[in-house]
Amino acid sequence: MPGKNILGSRHMQNSWRVLSLLAPPRAVRHEYPLDALGPLAEVAREISNGIQCSPALAGQSVLAAAALLTQGVANVLGADGRAKPLSIYALTIAQSGDGKDSADGVAFRAIREWQRDATHAYRRIMARLGKDDVPPPEPYRVTRDITVEGLRRAYEKGVSSQGVFSTEAATVLVGHALSQENRIKTCATLCGLWDGTGFSVARAGMGRFERYGTRLSMHLMAQPAAISEVMSDAALLHIGFWPRFVLVWPEPLQPRRYRPFQPETSPAIREFWQRCSDLLQIPLQDDNDKHAPLELEKGAVSVLAEFLEECELRARRGDWQPIQPFGLRGAELAVRIAGVQTAFVGADGISAESMERSIALVRHSLLNWMTAIEGGHADSVAAHAMTMYEWLLSHGQPIKPGDILRLGPAALRSKSRRDAVLDRLAETGLVMVSDGMVTAVPLDADSANPANVAKTRLA
Repeated sequence: MPGKNILGSRHMQNSWRVLSLLAPPRAVRHEYPLDALGPLAEVAREISNGIQCSPALAGQSVLAAAALLTQGVANVLGADGRAKPLSIYALTIAQSGDGKDSADGVAFRAIREWQRDATHAYRRIMARLGKDDVPPPEPYRVTRDITVEGLRRAYEKGVSSQGVFSTEAATVLVGHALSQENRIKTCATLCGLWDGTGFSVARAGMGRFERYGTRLSMHLMAQPAAISEVMSDAALLHIGFWPRFVLVWPEPLQPRRYRPFQPETSPAIREFWQRCSDLLQIPLQDDNDKHAPLELEKGAVSVLAEFLEECELRARRGDWQPIQPFGLRGAELAVRIAGVQTAFVGADGISAESMERSIALVRHSLLNWMTAIEGGHADSVAAHAMTMYEWLLSHGQPIKPGDILRLGPAALRSKSRRDAVLDRLAETGLVMVSDGMVTAVPLDADSANPANVAKTRLA
């Protein structure tokens, strides 16, 4: 139907297949180092086996949940000798049906049950307050979607340690917060929160807002088609937004077997939930910068120093130059992950073994970023071609190339970009150019359609 976007139409199930045509397939798969999760490994293994999802997806869900809970009780000494937050930004790219909701549901059960109970209790308190009473802070720890203004209000009215966790991260990645006009502002704010610099806002009509020691962790889980456009944005790479993320990109699942799973029957999962509940009972401080930082044991310092120097050498002069911003943050990511593992079990110092495990997780993330960037999955032409294809389908009529510059998507109203995008779409059979008119070819067209030549490559 004209005017209806592909993501909201019957073509939704084919959107990822379209992007698969526009960008090359992942040629390399990297085995997830599950045991590198240390004290979190067994619960991740149980989730993976129970719901039949990839170990990477389960591991990322558990690690992100642990980061949310530990960032409000501890910091960690970084390689530069300064205290760092335990906040972690995690990105998981997986196909629909590969278990994102199921893994998150188990890993986050204790946290969401706590938030539901805390919300009901807060509402009861607010209902009893008199007009002169001071309301308590809003108790909310997690949300599924954000704007900069919403985050500012959340920290103004709420607790100092919060998280953004979404199994359908398209709501974040293609929503208002990361729209073209808001993208840099939003991502710069999120970079500052990852760094632990807090909030400092002065705007006309809003007054001044200052809050220090805030913490934010994120886990965004998305399908490849949803992530491609923002992943290819060079500005987000240059300001260091994506380099702050730990990335997993597991292989699509093999066919699953009928095997009902009751997570409460697993001792490892029950123990994980109990530890989550224990951490949730610890009152949050107003300023998390005041937490005493976890220190590295002597052996851990040596391990970290060696890895930092490797990151510097490979990112500046070696094989990590294509992902230099990612490589240069490798040591800090490793310290944070080691701190999360250590704080989650209540230990006092970071061991060399914990440091080595965390480095293994960072190496895996860097391999995935290398594959994504060098393999074309952060390809701006592919992302723009997806935008153009959706627009042509919604337009519903053949159109002159010149009219695309006037009527098409705003980001594609330059001749060079339009031509590159139309060339890619034509190469893959997703558009036909005939008699000076451009027509989109739906993937579900009949077998006489040129797009079916491309479609057979997906079978």
